[in-house]
Formats: sequence, structure tokens, C-alpha cells
Amino acid sequence: MGVPLIMKTRVHSTVLLVVLLLSSVVVTAQRSTWNWYFGNQAGLTFRSGTAEVLRDGAMRTSEGSASVSDDVQGDLLFYTNGRTVWNRLHEVMADGSDLAGDESTSQTLIVPNPGNPFLYYIFNTAPITSANIGARCFCLTMNVVDLRRENGYGQVISKNQVLFNDVEITEHITATADCQGTGTWVVVRSRSTRDFYAFRVTRDRVEPVPVKSDASNPQLVVRDAGQMHISPDGRHLIITSVAGNTQLYDLRGWQHPAV
Repeated sequence: MGVPLIMKTRVHSTVLLVVLLLSSVVVTAQRSTWNWYFGNQAGLTFRSGTAEVLRDGAMRTSEGSASVSDDVQGDLLFYTNGRTVWNRLHEVMADGSDLAGDESTSQTLIVPNPGNPFLYYIFNTAPITSANIGARCFCLTMNVVDLRRENGYGQVISKNQVLFNDVEITEHITATADCQGTGTWVVVRSRSTRDFYAFRVTRDRVEPVPVKSDASNPQLVVRDAGQMHISPDGRHLIITSVAGNTQLYDLRGWQHPAV
């Protein structure tokens, strides 16, 4: 097992990350990402092979958002800013209001159920930078969308389920397919320790007990908000922070179970 170099803009250190997910394929088919909605009613479509502007979006958000399209035709299914879900008609989805996310959170995530093309999970992370934190937890919450409901326009059938509250997490979240290509790993980062937590999504459920991985970084430079992504080939993980620090993990050659 090699020791990869973590690359940052201001801090230099070697780290070892044992993540149980990373001999992977792309999480979603290409057409499922053809349509993007974000920002102040902004949007892009890649249906023609190049980016074209969309002006029909209903969402207003200052930071994180997520969109999903069907992986056969590339038609829009729904999108969210972590607080509200809009269907393909750009109307608020049934029971799609008051999710536990926040418009100021860096990332929100949509993951399809691997065994049911009509079910999707929306994951929301901690609203650390929100101006309206109040008593809200710095935890990972989950919502379930069923596209068979409401004449095919979808309904949020489970809302704000707390999936993980053992430690405070950051606003970072990402996902990758498992090594068998039959499930998905959803990854979040601890706010107070060096640990990553990975939750496996299968056709039957989201596993409630995560895999914990120590990044072994002596300097905790990513604590609050930013972006985190795993490369399509599963070889690298990059995480950024609003403080200007970036960590790049080389995941090749690391051991993991055949799951």
C-alpha cells in the first residue's frame, strides 16, 4: 500500500487514507448529468454536445444545488437546492419543501437507487455557513423521492431522516460507484477530526453504519465549507475549503474489500 502525497495550496504533508470504496466506475451514466440548474434561475444543458443556456429554472440559491436527468433520453427529472425540490415542470414537487439543507451549503447530492429507476435519494450536509443555524444539527440527512407518484412528476416520500449525527460534519459530500458497480458510496468529512465517513447505498437501503477512514493528516485545514469530488475513474479525491486550502488524495493501490 503506497503513501500518497496530499497537495495543498498552503500546507504540505503526506497522508494515508484507507477508504473502502475506491476501485470504482462512474456513479451515473452521462445522460443523467445533461441538465444543470443552479444559482439565480440559471441553467445549462449539454444535450447537443456543447453547453447551452437554460432560462426556465425556478430555483434561486447562493451555493449548492443538484440536478438529475434520466439516463436513457437525458430528460430532466428534478433539481434541488437542499431546501426545496422542483420537478421537471419547474414546479415545487409534492412534499418537496422544508428539507433540512440550506441555500448557503456548499454541496447537496442526488443519488439514484441502484435497483429501482424511480427512487432517488437527496443527501444534505451540515449548514455550517448558514445565517440561520439556530438549533439545526451539523449532521447528514436523507430524503427519498419516488418518481412514480403524482402522475410521474414525483413526490418526496421520506424527508429529513438523520442518517449520521455521531460527529459534526462539514458541508462537503461526494459519491462514487462501488467496485462491483452495483451500489454507491456516499462520502462526507468530519469537521473536528481527520476522518472521512462512507455510507453504502444498495438496492435495498442506505447502510446506516458508515465506513470510517482516517486521512492521517496532522494538520486539519479543511473544516467547514468547500467542494469535494472523486474522479470518474475512482483514483483521486479532491477537497477544497473556503480558507483557500486544497487537498488532493491519490487513491490508487489502496486496499478495500470486494464490495
